[in-house]
Amino acid sequence: MLGLLMILAFFIFKAPVLYTVWELLLGLIVVVAIFGGFTATKKIFVVQLLPALLALILLSL
Repeated sequence: MLGLLMILAFFIFKAPVLYTVWELLLGLIVVVAIFGGFTATKKIFVVQLLPALLALILLSL
């Protein structure tokens, strides 16, 4: 669902606001992945957290 929101944001918002929306959504994914990693399985850290952190780092460059 959050991935769909990121795709829709690309078509709705212009560049400065788009980056802010993407940062907020990626931050939410990081928080959800940390919570899921502690409560469900450790695999969530690799599957969700690492790609979201990588995208967040690349977005802020």
